[in-house]
Amino acid sequence: MEALQTRMRLVARPVKDSAGHGFDVDGGDADGPVAYIRQPRTRPGRPVRPPFRISLGPGEDQIVAVAGGSGPVGAFTVATPDGAGIGSIRAEKGRWELHQPQAPVVVGVGRGLAGAVRRADASVVSGLGLSVVLPFRIEFTADGHPACTIARSAGPRGHYTIDIGAPWLDRRLILGTVIALSRFT
Repeated sequence: MEALQTRMRLVARPVKDSAGHGFDVDGGDADGPVAYIRQPRTRPGRPVRPPFRISLGPGEDQIVAVAGGSGPVGAFTVATPDGAGIGSIRAEKGRWELHQPQAPVVVGVGRGLAGAVRRADASVVSGLGLSVVLPFRIEFTADGHPACTIARSAGPRGHYTIDIGAPWLDRRLILGTVIALSRFT
């Protein structure tokens, strides 16, 4: 877990494999993945999707967090495998809030053309399918100081580059934010 928490840059690349779909997360270098995000496959017609699993390796014993929607639309929670809360993510009209216990609220706002379009009318962006092709950048701050930036590259298989400026920000919550961004944008 320390190897993940000390990273100041993460790159999440979308994958689809026999275990499900999600992201392989690396440090932006050639060292290979430092974390994996997967949502297990479900039977067709199942009304509730299982939560995403954030792990440090392929085994069940390597799972460090689970993330999924709960409560109102646009709300996402991240917890340890035993259910202890790591934090929550909320989105409304292009504004994102990350809540982590004993830490200031981290607020993110989209930048650039895609951010402006999303703030104007996210339902139109999603309805037209633009959310899967437009690049975007969201800058997060805590108490007016930079906390992290998440940028998505263009295209239907765009990757997410995360630059972290707040060492105290839990990387599992940041990875949960990537999942939420891939779902709600």
